[in-house]
Amino acid sequence: MKWMSKSKGNTNTDDMSRELKNGDVKGILINEFSISVPEFSFIRYQDSTYYFSRVKGYKGNKLYETLSISYSLKGKSFDCSISSCFNKKYELSHALNIGTLNPNIRLKVLINENKVSNIKEAYYFHDDNIYSVKNAVSMIANDYKKHGLQYLEDRFCKLEHDLILNTGLDYISNLKVNHQTLNYELNDELLKAKYMVSRVKQPQFVELKTILKKTPYGTKEYKQYIPKLSYELLELYCNNYSIVGIAKDI
Repeated sequence: MKWMSKSKGNTNTDDMSRELKNGDVKGILINEFSISVPEFSFIRYQDSTYYFSRVKGYKGNKLYETLSISYSLKGKSFDCSISSCFNKKYELSHALNIGTLNPNIRLKVLINENKVSNIKEAYYFHDDNIYSVKNAVSMIANDYKKHGLQYLEDRFCKLEHDLILNTGLDYISNLKVNHQTLNYELNDELLKAKYMVSRVKQPQFVELKTILKKTPYGTKEYKQYIPKLSYELLELYCNNYSIVGIAKDI
C-alpha cells in the first residue's frame, strides 16, 4: 500500500512538471476564471490571446468589459490587460487606450498605479510546465478579482458623472445622418489629416468637438482628449454599418 501511494504521488508530480500540451493553457484559464471571476465567459482565442468578457448596458449602449490574457511560450510569460469598451470593434483589441470611451489598460500597470519600472513588474512568468502555469494563472485570476473588478466598478460608477462623455453619447443618439456617408467622410478626412485627429474637418466631427469643448466640466488634461473622444463617438455611431480608421490622439 505504501508503495502504491508513493507511486501515485510520483505520477502526480511528474504530471505537474510535464511540458504543456495543446489545450492545457485554455483549460487552466477557464477553470481558474470560473472560480475567481465567474461572471466573465471565455469568448475567443486569437493571436495567442485568450479573451473573457461580460456585457453591461449604459444609456441604451452596450459596454463590453473584457479580460485579455496573452500567452508567450518563447518569452515564458503572460501579458494581461483589461478593457471597458462601448465600441465592440475594440473588444478584442491589443491597443492600449487611456480614453474614456474605450479604455484598455494593462493589469500590472493598474495594480502598480502606472508605476512599472522593469520587465519583472510588467508580466506574469512561468516555466512552461503545468505547475508554473497554474501558479501564474492563479495569480492572474486573483489579481483580476481583486484589482480588475474594482477598476471596472469604479469606471462604471464614474460614467454617470462624466458630463462630457454623456453629452457626446446624447449627441450621437440624436444624430440623423447616413452611417455610410459619415463613415466615408471620416475615413477621407482622417487620411487627409495624416491620421492626426485634431486636424479632421468633417462637419459632424467639428460640431461635436465644439459642443464638448464648451461643456463646463473636465480637467485641462481631459479636454485635451476631446478631439479623439469626438472621433470615437462618431465611430461608435457608424459601428453597426462599417469600421472607420483608427486615429492618433493629437
